[in-house]
Amino acid sequence: MKRVLVGIPVHNHLESVKKCIESVVASCECAEVDYTLIVVDDHSDSETLKGLIELNNTYFIHMVLLHTRLRTQNPAPNLGLAMNIALECMEASQADYYWNVETDVYPQRTCLAELIYALEQQPEVGMACPLFIDPEKKKTRHVFPGPEGIALAGQPIEVAPQDTRYVPWHHAGANIVPGEIAKDPRCRVDESFKLWCCDFDWAWCVEDIFEKKLLYVGKAQAVHVGCMSSSKVDRDSFESETEANRRVREKWHREHL
Repeated sequence: MKRVLVGIPVHNHLESVKKCIESVVASCECAEVDYTLIVVDDHSDSETLKGLIELNNTYFIHMVLLHTRLRTQNPAPNLGLAMNIALECMEASQADYYWNVETDVYPQRTCLAELIYALEQQPEVGMACPLFIDPEKKKTRHVFPGPEGIALAGQPIEVAPQDTRYVPWHHAGANIVPGEIAKDPRCRVDESFKLWCCDFDWAWCVEDIFEKKLLYVGKAQAVHVGCMSSSKVDRDSFESETEANRRVREKWHREHL
C-alpha cells in the first residue's frame, strides 16, 4: 500500500477547512493509500482553532495538528512557512508521496489516484498538479499556465484539457511530490514570498534543483474556491501574477543558476 503525507496549511475559514479535509480523506480512501494529515495552523482565529481541535479528535488516527506560532510570533499569515513545517514532517516519515492541499481546494474523489498514477507512469516528473474547477460557474479556475506564466481560467469545464502534459509552473493548491524529493531539505518554499510566489518558487525548486519536470494531470480534478489561503494584504502585495513570476525566476537565477 502506498503511503501519502498530506500537508494542509490553515488560516481561518473553518467551514472551508472542514470541507477540504473531508474531501482529502475521501480521495485518499478512494486511492487506497495509507495517509497522514499534517494540518498546520497559521495564526487562525479562536473559532478556527476550536474547530481544528474537534477535527483532530475526529480524525485522530490520521491527523496531526501543528502551529506556526511555535516558530514565529509574526501575526501575519505565511503560507510558505506552514508548507515548510509540513514538509519537514515528511523528512521523518516513511511516506512515498507528499501532497500539499490548501484549504480552499477540495480534491474530487479520484483526484489522488489519478495524480499517483501519472507520477508512476512518468518517473522524470517531480511534481504533478490537477485541473482546478468551479462547479457553480461551470468553468475552470486554473487549467495550466499559459503565456508569461499566467494561469488560463474561465473555460467551460467540459472543454478543459483532459490530457497530461508538461507545464512551466504549477499552482500549489493540490501539488503532489514524490517522497525522495519532498524529504530532501532543498525541497522547501521561500517563506518571504507568502502567497502567489510560493507556487513559482516551489515548482522551480523541483525543476531547477532536482532537474525534474512539472506535470499537469487533466483527469485529476479539484474544486478551487479561491482567496482563502492567506490574507488580503498578501494578495495585494504584488502587482500581478506575472510580476510575481518574474521576481521568483530572477531570484532563482541569482541564487541557484
